Amino acid sequence: MVGRCCCKLNFLYKNIIFKMKTKLKIVLLIVIVSFFNSCKRCKDPANPSCENYDPCYGKTSTSAYFVIEEKMQYTNKWIECDSVNGVGNISIVRFRALHDADSFIWTLGAETVYEKSFMRNDFPPRTYIPVTLVVINKHPDTKCHPNDDGRDTFRRMMYTWGDEIVWNQDKKGYEIVNPKPIQGVYTGHYESNPGKLVTIVMRDTIYSCSILQHYSTYGLNGINLPEGFSQPIFDDINCGYFGVGWIKHPIAARLYQRAYRTNNYGDFQSDSIIQIDGFMQLSRDLKNVEIEFQYYPLWDEIKKKTLVKDKFIGRKIK
Repeated sequence: MVGRCCCKLNFLYKNIIFKMKTKLKIVLLIVIVSFFNSCKRCKDPANPSCENYDPCYGKTSTSAYFVIEEKMQYTNKWIECDSVNGVGNISIVRFRALHDADSFIWTLGAETVYEKSFMRNDFPPRTYIPVTLVVINKHPDTKCHPNDDGRDTFRRMMYTWGDEIVWNQDKKGYEIVNPKPIQGVYTGHYESNPGKLVTIVMRDTIYSCSILQHYSTYGLNGINLPEGFSQPIFDDINCGYFGVGWIKHPIAARLYQRAYRTNNYGDFQSDSIIQIDGFMQLSRDLKNVEIEFQYYPLWDEIKKKTLVKDKFIGRKIK
């Protein structure tokens, strides 16, 4: 009987120890998880409960930095740039301060403006226009920025682009006199085939098209957008069918063109003729380009079941 009691006590003892160890493991696991979670939370310098908290994190000194942006025609895109269209009333230019202040004092040529952001249009062409912004903060944050006196000035020079192509009455034809930077030759790759280097051409060309009003005309000579397709620049019964091809700003363009497969022109019933819709933009330093576009063969113009999307990324070489 004593032996049985001892066995029961021993069993109860082991059971109690097992339960205690299990609870201890659970508590230990909770502590470890909480520790790592607290470490994750404490990597935020903006969080006062974190060890790396910085009371000045994200707080900037008084700044008059601003951007000049031109609205892309027929889109909702704003293009940050230093050169804008200066031909008639064809675009809107926005001047926008990027930081808050108590006072904004803009000088745009001979005009003075007192807003954080404003828009203008109809600039004189082929003109450099100085743009200056002075901002004033009545209570600058001198704890984080001891040298901040609450006043800053920033300047840019804006250029207004004139006509690129003019009609020469004596020659009875068009002439390209002032091509915008967006025109040129680019080398790069398509996202659909990043390992292959491709050279494309995106620029206006004067060519003959006798079915149009003037024998001499002009339009986009787009080559290899997409790869293997081109915009016609020759005189035949279809030359007016392909259109001008783009609406240009100095460093951006809205693309809307038809193109043909270079080795199979004229077959309108197959994939040889396509419709392209896209947007092209140069970097502000005029070195790099991105072209986002989509296209489909003309026979699929209604349902667009064969729509293809792609992107060209490259640099300007000419």
